[in-house]
Amino acid sequence: DISDAFGSVRLSKLCKIIQGIRRNLYSDDKEESEHIVRMLYLHTGTHQVGGKDPTYSIQRGLLQGDPLSPVLSDIYYGDMVSVRMVQFTKSPNQDTVEIFLRGADDFIFVSTDKGRIQSFRESLGRGFPEYNCTFKTSKTATNILDSTKKEHFIKFCGALIDVRTKEIFPDYSGYRETNVFSLQSWDQKARKPGDFIKMRFLLFCNIRQTRLFYGPYNSRRRLLTTLAANLSLSLRRLTCMLDTLVWSRGRKVRGRWLWKLILAGFRY
Repeated sequence: DISDAFGSVRLSKLCKIIQGIRRNLYSDDKEESEHIVRMLYLHTGTHQVGGKDPTYSIQRGLLQGDPLSPVLSDIYYGDMVSVRMVQFTKSPNQDTVEIFLRGADDFIFVSTDKGRIQSFRESLGRGFPEYNCTFKTSKTATNILDSTKKEHFIKFCGALIDVRTKEIFPDYSGYRETNVFSLQSWDQKARKPGDFIKMRFLLFCNIRQTRLFYGPYNSRRRLLTTLAANLSLSLRRLTCMLDTLVWSRGRKVRGRWLWKLILAGFRY
């Protein structure tokens, strides 16, 4: 996991990367990329201090909440991978089986060669100064350092991988001590409560219904457990929305509407 992924982006480096990409773009795309580079050099932000809103020039990092930040971050760290981590993106020979993945600022490296694993760890420990990139060693997990320590699960981008059975399933550990109500957002200005609840519930039912968690590498028991957990969490969130937006206001829910909504969610 990269430390402060957005905040660590060196803007001058990012501009050079984008300018290098421009050579292979069409004319319209070149003009747009030039606009982005200009924006990065002149980027400003405001921060309320007392009754004033002073404007600051952004010298380093991408702003949280800016819709372009995830894309620009992906370009930046994608270039880092292709330049500085290319030795880990391909297996050195046919006898070594490896997997290298990057999901935003998270990395996973699996190899049948322990030496390659150690080399990868050392690379992360050094970081990449030219990209102002360091890694959170406290969040880096491995199963090769201590042979007596049984690390059977790999966490990656919200998923758990069981290295013994090769099963992949959602990571629900974050919900153990979390008040589900606090996770909800109630921006319903443009929708009636019923439409808002329907939209959000169907979204919740669909979040983890991906091929990754329902592949043939998962046992029947694991598949049923994942499905039951997804449904349980979605129904808990539905109850929170009904309680906050309907029942607490002295209103009632039509049984037919609620039943149709639940069935629609189950179809996912």
